[in-house]
Parts: sequence; C-alpha cells; structure tokens
Amino acid sequence: MSSEQGDASTAPTVVTSSSPAMAVPEGMPRSSDRWVIEPSGQAWTGFALSEWELTAAGWSDQHPHSETNYVLEGELHVESGGVTVVARTGDTVTVPAGQVGRYWAPVHARMLAIYGANPAGEASRNVGYWEV
Repeated sequence: MSSEQGDASTAPTVVTSSSPAMAVPEGMPRSSDRWVIEPSGQAWTGFALSEWELTAAGWSDQHPHSETNYVLEGELHVESGGVTVVARTGDTVTVPAGQVGRYWAPVHARMLAIYGANPAGEASRNVGYWEV
C-alpha cells in the first residue's frame, strides 16, 4: 500500500453530474457512491472513476485491480497488508490489486476512487460494511 500527502489548497473541484449511481445494497445507509467514469463493461482495459462517501462507517473489499483513493474532504483510514494509513484532504492511498482493503471514516470522508484495469473481468470479493 502506498500513500501521498497533498496540499489541500490544490484539491480539484468536483462537479456533480448526471452520472448513474452505483448500487449500494440496502442496509448500508452511511455509504453512498456514484460513477464519474463508468467501466466499459464487466472487463475493462482503461480505468474507472467513482466518487464515494462514508459517514461513521467502514467498507472492505478485495479487487482484482488496483484502487487509489484521493480524499476530497474529511479523514479516511485505510488498512491493507497489515499497514494502516490515515489520509486527509488532498492525500492519496493505493491498495494494490489482489489485496484486501479496509476503509473507514470515523466521522466523514468523501473520496474519488480510481480503479485500475480489469481486463479479465474478475469480480471483487470479501465485500463488507460496518458502522463505527
């Protein structure tokens, strides 16, 4: 897992668009997300981009692709491979392909998630949600 700390004053402005909402299963009221750049199908060779939020909640998953989160606001805790990083506004955190990532926001965090290529179209596994 890698992280970079950024300068909050250089954070980009995110414009809300009519991008489709991602499916958030019932029972996860403290999490929301939407596609900014949707994957081109089950398998993709470029990248995908989503905006998501956690409010006093956590999420875990294991992707077949890398996932880099850029924190737009708040504080996001990320644990992967036994290493925990606390990312704040302007920071990035990357969980490598194939590793389990655990993400939680003790109060609130809003992020952009950049998903690497998934040319084989493999599904994510070990998905979990909890409230803090």
